[in-house]
Amino acid sequence: MPSFCTLSRQATQNLLNPFRGLGGQVRTCGIGLLLASITCLAGPPLTWAQPSPQPYQTAKHGGNYMHNFYFPPAPSSTPWAPTWSPDGHAIAVGMSGSIWTVDPVTGIANELTHGKKYHSSPDWSPDGAWIIYTADDGGTTIQLEILNVTTGESRTLTDDAFIYTDPTFSPDGTQIA
Repeated sequence: MPSFCTLSRQATQNLLNPFRGLGGQVRTCGIGLLLASITCLAGPPLTWAQPSPQPYQTAKHGGNYMHNFYFPPAPSSTPWAPTWSPDGHAIAVGMSGSIWTVDPVTGIANELTHGKKYHSSPDWSPDGAWIIYTADDGGTTIQLEILNVTTGESRTLTDDAFIYTDPTFSPDGTQIA
């Protein structure tokens, strides 16, 4: 069975010749396939954490019907998963394993969280009082934590074997998806 990168290289070759076998019709492809092809051609991905003795819990699925994968954000100083505050005066981002706010007028960034876990994927509550985010412990679990914006205190919301990704508040702020 060909590897993902082999398939991506084949897809890249098809991208270089979009008219082959189509009778002159232009073929389009998704940007994700293009980026995956470029990533595989560029070499192995960078890693940010030590290998975990227990990898993320495997996805439960019905036979070979579906496979689920989680790709954590690559560690960098580039802001990740920006989200506007409800009043529009700040942008929360995940950056360098912490949650930050950025003033959209001045560009000044303030670090709100830090710790042993890799914090990412922030989302503001509708009233702007809370920021929920993911906390990845290096490959074993990804839990949810929440930050009180006024006090600066964070607390853990989940502590189990599940993997939580991209948390978001409901429009009324009473639930988290």
